[in-house]
Amino acid sequence: RCLVCHHKFSGENVPAALPCGHDSTCAICHLRLRHLHDDRACPVCRSPNEDIVVSDMVPDADGNLKAYEEYERWGADMGPGWTYREEVGVFFPDAYWGAHAAQLFGLGCGVIEKTRGGDGSGAPVCTPCTWEASSSALYFDAPARTGTGAQNEADEANDNWRPTGPLRGLVDHLRTSHGRQLCTLCVRFRRDFVCHLPRLNPREHHEHLSGKYAGDAGSGFRGHPMCEFCRPKRFYDIGKLHEHLNKEHYKCHVCEKAGLPNQFFKDYDRLEAHFRSEHFLCPDPSCLAARFVVFENEIDFRAHRMAVHGAGADTGRIQISFQVRGSRGQHPDNPDRPPTLEGGDFAHGPDGGHVFVPEALEGPGENAEQENEPLITDPVHAARTAAMREAAAQRRREQGEDAEREEEERAFPSLGEANAAVAASAGGWAG
Repeated sequence: RCLVCHHKFSGENVPAALPCGHDSTCAICHLRLRHLHDDRACPVCRSPNEDIVVSDMVPDADGNLKAYEEYERWGADMGPGWTYREEVGVFFPDAYWGAHAAQLFGLGCGVIEKTRGGDGSGAPVCTPCTWEASSSALYFDAPARTGTGAQNEADEANDNWRPTGPLRGLVDHLRTSHGRQLCTLCVRFRRDFVCHLPRLNPREHHEHLSGKYAGDAGSGFRGHPMCEFCRPKRFYDIGKLHEHLNKEHYKCHVCEKAGLPNQFFKDYDRLEAHFRSEHFLCPDPSCLAARFVVFENEIDFRAHRMAVHGAGADTGRIQISFQVRGSRGQHPDNPDRPPTLEGGDFAHGPDGGHVFVPEALEGPGENAEQENEPLITDPVHAARTAAMREAAAQRRREQGEDAEREEEERAFPSLGEANAAVAASAGGWAG
């Protein structure tokens, strides 16, 4: 069986011979890695393999295959009966290329129309559309779909991306002949062959975007998330959405420290209005120009005013007192801070200029910093901002540990009681 997909070695899932000697992965999985992920390393030992050979035989009773070194090669030629594709660095037996690989890299229609039979029975007949891009216009030759490195980065940043070449021909055929379409986001970012992507009618396409398409059931796909500030713009997954939010919009780092992550605002003006209403924004013109000079509590705010702007310097002390907000949430000692919104901090949606809270991003990118924040030149302000972000990260880690501990205690209540008893006994011994 294939080490990656676990399919038996038969049909299209024949093994491939590698220079490193690890021949336990099928040709289809190698093609996915090499073409869709631009990864030519061995899945087992991660050794780079410029060329591999799709086996022309099945393993014998002992699981042995013809080794890579046993195939005679002359550069990119193995003689009659073999096809070499330089784009992926793979030698294919001609029979395998014609029966399996060429279809994966082709740009066929793929639509099966249901019509009424002509035999008088009225039974539906499924007729596959035989439209195909020209034989030379294989998937390999579609530049809009095979760019790597800098080209892929440029494609991702291009909001006006449109299919070109033979891929454009397929898209036009689907639209004009069948009223169907490919999901552009899946064409650009989904690591799959175009022949495997669904051909969707308008209703199915809408369901696919929102994660409700029946054809996606069981795949783990939950739809393409939308940026509420840039409607109707959608992104391939939650990771791409967070990249956009951190680059084009603004996140409140004070809320993040307080345990409210991913509070995004459309632009800095709206974020500044949030700073004024929910936190302690320094009203001095120089600080307003510097941006992000905001504090989570009044003590830090007054200390900043005294140390930087001389406010309260006549006493040399910070006057601490407890104030009760008025009925409209006004802060009597801080006229620069407008009333708090009734019904919660974020009572209005994005269209009202307030917060958008997307689904949390898990994994390595969950603490991604904003790309559009200005460089903080004030060393005191820079140190304080870094400390606040570290405190926010520590709080998230502690919350995660607390959640794991609570889950463990719910799953094993007797274990928690035993630990408490041991702790009590230890206290007795210490006494």
